[in-house]
Amino acid sequence: MCTIKIRLIRLNKVNCRVVAQNESLAKLPCRDAQNHGLSDEIEVSPEEFARIKQDVLVPEAVKLATSWLARREMSRLQVAQGLRRRGFCREIAEAALDRLQDYGYVDDARFAEALLRLRQNDQPYGKLKLAADLRSKGITGRIADTTMQAFDEKKALGLAVNMARRRGLNGRRLYNFLYRRGFSTHLIQQVMDEDEYK
Repeated sequence: MCTIKIRLIRLNKVNCRVVAQNESLAKLPCRDAQNHGLSDEIEVSPEEFARIKQDVLVPEAVKLATSWLARREMSRLQVAQGLRRRGFCREIAEAALDRLQDYGYVDDARFAEALLRLRQNDQPYGKLKLAADLRSKGITGRIADTTMQAFDEKKALGLAVNMARRRGLNGRRLYNFLYRRGFSTHLIQQVMDEDEYK
């Protein structure tokens, strides 16, 4: 009969790493691992190992990600990167992400819409910056295209110019401010051509 050895490696007084077949599966509070029946070293069948992953490790990853998502919207890529940084293996992180998506907690379209509102209204940036932000957060394809089509760059530019006015920027400083915020040089030049900014 084939068995799989699961070990808990203490990292400090609070946390331990769950290791099976020389692969780190997750980093958990030792108390939680022990509450789920994991001890320093146990041997389990492949079926029991699959159950431990689905019934113990994945819910722990979901619980952690849910605490992040309760505070702010995140893309699927951001949650996956966060889980990997916190010590969950790729398989556990993907299973947790699938559950979060089924629950409706992770939705890239909703995240892109929230980022669009932020970049258009609250922190005005141009299309170039929005496109870079979407790519860096793992939003591509149809969702990114839809978001970019809904973006009103002229409205964002107006808000950015008002922000620059409050800061007393004009001339070259205004140009640089708008350029760093991702507005196209064509739009910036239109603003610069207006008499009040010369």
